[in-house]
Amino acid sequence: MRLLILIGAVGFGLAALVLIVRRRSLSGFENGFLLTLALVLAGTGSLSAALVGLWLYHVAETALVQGAVTDLSNDAQLVEATALRDLGMTFHQMTRVAEGIGADLQRRAVKDVEVALQTLHHVDPMFVELDVVDPQGMLLVTTNRRGRREPLGRVAIAVALEGKPFVSDPTPSPEFKKSLFVIAVPVPGPQGRPIAVLAALYDQLSWFQDIAKTMTFGQTGYAVLADSDGRVLAHPDPVRMEEDLSGYTAVREARQGRSGWVVERDKAGIRKLMVYRPV
Repeated sequence: MRLLILIGAVGFGLAALVLIVRRRSLSGFENGFLLTLALVLAGTGSLSAALVGLWLYHVAETALVQGAVTDLSNDAQLVEATALRDLGMTFHQMTRVAEGIGADLQRRAVKDVEVALQTLHHVDPMFVELDVVDPQGMLLVTTNRRGRREPLGRVAIAVALEGKPFVSDPTPSPEFKKSLFVIAVPVPGPQGRPIAVLAALYDQLSWFQDIAKTMTFGQTGYAVLADSDGRVLAHPDPVRMEEDLSGYTAVREARQGRSGWVVERDKAGIRKLMVYRPV
């Protein structure tokens, strides 16, 4: 908008200068020709400087935006690669534990299963809870000290009972007051068929939160991670966790799988450059 105003002002100045010259508005003055010549030289110099300034402003603005887009793209690729690597390692850990507790479940050695789950819980603090569920959906073992009245996720259990690993989108947990991933892997029996499911609540978003604090752009720019509904999953300001950002154009576009940038006002009425990219 400001650029359009400046271009309009330059155009108006140029039109006024041409009009003065064509009408010979200064011919009635003594040395009118010299005054006209001086005005033309001064006017064209000023307009040239203004045009150069506009060009430099546009180049600087474009470079700033492109730099932010490039930085965000690089950061997003790093987050994606690290998250996938972490999930792969988590699946591997859970699969090894599931293979080990299969025999324990068959001989009803519940205490040994509890020890295995507690050990995994301590090895990786991102595990908020670990459960073992039988094919009927009954909870056999849990690391939740308060117990759990129902399985972590019916879809997760059903998929794992088909012999396939499962990971959910970040899901709000009223009990833990944060969004968590639900991960489930099959517990194989003697013939390799699932006899139970090892399910977990996984707090990978705590890692995202730490990363968000380090992702800065210029002096005031920062990174925010939102889920598919536009709720904040990671933000440098913890107070804004779970805030609804679905009304912003940048969030709506990213939810549609598009990347780009837009300038719009935030909830405080401040105009901001918002660069977006799906993760």
